[in-house]
Amino acid sequence: MIRTGLFILFLGILPFSLLSQDAKTIISKMHSTYSGNIYSYNVKYKLYKGHSTKEVHSIQSGQVLVNGTNYYQKVDQTEFINGNGFFLKISNEEQAMVLETEKKSDLLPVNIDEALKECSKQEVFDKEGYYVILLHIKESSQIPCTKVRLAVKKSDYTLRSLDMYFVYQQDFSTSYNSQDLQQPHLRLEFNEISFGGTPEKGVFELKSYLNTVNNILSPRGKYSGFELYDNRIK
Repeated sequence: MIRTGLFILFLGILPFSLLSQDAKTIISKMHSTYSGNIYSYNVKYKLYKGHSTKEVHSIQSGQVLVNGTNYYQKVDQTEFINGNGFFLKISNEEQAMVLETEKKSDLLPVNIDEALKECSKQEVFDKEGYYVILLHIKESSQIPCTKVRLAVKKSDYTLRSLDMYFVYQQDFSTSYNSQDLQQPHLRLEFNEISFGGTPEKGVFELKSYLNTVNNILSPRGKYSGFELYDNRIK
């Protein structure tokens, strides 16, 4: 399953020397856009087989709602809730829930700030209302990518797409008798970005998902009957 949080723009680009802002400045302004805000967006996760192909291998859709350190994320049939004192993963396909302690926000597969620190080369291009940032990652870095590409909308500094070109190889074969090892390229496309509003009541409360009777937790509501695995530190 593709997480998170959590995989275009080269025609008509201008050289970096014509731009007045560097990658660090643009990314800092992008962070300021989201910082302290309640926001939500839809996202498409597009997986490509190899770094050079334009053919999409698979697509998953998702939604994200963020309120401070709390977030709700849905990827295909799997939900992730980082709530008040808990983290809950719900697989609707497997009808199972995993309960853990609250996590630090981890909505994207790659930490952009770390990628910025760990890059050997930065490039910034101007493309039809967007800043396109290309970060070439050092070979010695722990970040599992050769490069990371961001498209940031110039008018409001929102992140509109994120491309990650992974170092490792993935087996794309559909046969048990053969392998098709390729380096995956994951693109995240963000749309319907909205700021403000009030989150749905109870979305970040554990009692919205689990009942507690005699200190025993059990799934409730539409999750009734799901298997529950409690992995919190006792």
